[in-house]
Amino acid sequence: GLTNANISADLELATEYADNLALTTREIDQTLRALNAEYIEPGPGNDPVRNPDALPTGRNFYGFDQRKFPDEETQAMGASLADQLVEDYYSNNGAYPSKVSYVLWAMETLRHHGLMEAQVYSLLGVAPVRDQGRITGFKVLPLEEMNHPRVDVMIHSSGLYRDTFPYQLELIDEAVRTVAELNETNETNYVRCNSLKMEDALIANGYNESTAHYLSRSRIFSEAPGNYDNGMEDAIAASNTW
Repeated sequence: GLTNANISADLELATEYADNLALTTREIDQTLRALNAEYIEPGPGNDPVRNPDALPTGRNFYGFDQRKFPDEETQAMGASLADQLVEDYYSNNGAYPSKVSYVLWAMETLRHHGLMEAQVYSLLGVAPVRDQGRITGFKVLPLEEMNHPRVDVMIHSSGLYRDTFPYQLELIDEAVRTVAELNETNETNYVRCNSLKMEDALIANGYNESTAHYLSRSRIFSEAPGNYDNGMEDAIAASNTW
């Protein structure tokens, strides 16, 4: 008879999903176990049609594993969007953007699964390295494989994003600091160029070398831990004290 490896794999996956779906009857048992202070294993949530890994239900669910995004497909889409952004800027200004800013929101990232983060990595010229789908670090893309210089970035994280996706902020910080240390020219690496300028300015303003070096590579800004706004409403009300 006619056989096809892809069809067989799809049928086996469908059988696995069907088995997991049948386990939804365990929700009452799991609830009783939780009320008895027993351990409930964690697992991703969401609609099982959108995310079949949400099955079986009755687990201690979370939004999704922040170590797994952007996945390879999302990274490719982010690279395409970043290239379009740079090309459009170049066509209108005759030069590449020195720095691009992004605002990261927790709920938006839950929807697009890291498309903004993927653009950041592409502008910097790094590619995520994965282990069983989880991002563990980066490899630096050679300049000859890029369509633009390494564009600097500036990130503003909402307070909820800071709390929900700290690993993502650590990854972006690692990527920026890695690129800033590359032995490349100012014309090809705007991250390094801008960092060196800021480092010189900080030293001129009295900062010691190690502090100036660290701060000059910092690109992520957010509210202080525990806060979820910038206090602007308090500043406006106190305008007589400006």
